Amino acid sequence: MRTLGHLKLVYRIIPILERKSERLFEELACAPPEHLHRAPIEMAWSPFKVMQHIGMVERASVDYLLFKFDQDEAPVPQSLSTRLKGKMVVAGLMSPLKFKAPRSVDVTHQDLLDAPTLSDIERQMRGARTDLVDLVGQAPPAWLDSAVYRHPRAGRMSLDDLMLMLMVHHDRHARQIKRGLAQNARDHRR
Repeated sequence: MRTLGHLKLVYRIIPILERKSERLFEELACAPPEHLHRAPIEMAWSPFKVMQHIGMVERASVDYLLFKFDQDEAPVPQSLSTRLKGKMVVAGLMSPLKFKAPRSVDVTHQDLLDAPTLSDIERQMRGARTDLVDLVGQAPPAWLDSAVYRHPRAGRMSLDDLMLMLMVHHDRHARQIKRGLAQNARDHRR
């Protein structure tokens, strides 16, 4: 059985995500609007839309945990299958393979009337991370060895795997944003 000390991974990753996001938001805030809101290639998301997706994934993940926390059911124990699924999600995000975003976090399906600003996305991400830290601080010990999170495609995974997934997901899309901004800057000079 793990202890609350095991949750150091959660507490270590949150500040790392905060620093990475802060640098990325600074870069996005300095980008001209035509670089920020233009898709670098046809059928791709603009750098802004990619950032919006990162925020949506973090918020949806934490909202799921908050929902499960409010339920009066015992968490599902981790199995070899759930451990492997969590590792496969992280490995998949680290690979060059492309994946279609689940509909719930696919920005192409978002209402244009509800389009957020960069500040809105930043607030959403900070709020999700604050909620996650608060939740983990209140989590019962049974959650530590459980598959408490359900990934939309891979299924159940642990808090540790969720945290690794969020960090790798952020890194993957940060690279995508930087490539998009660079491509848009090159195209704009022509």
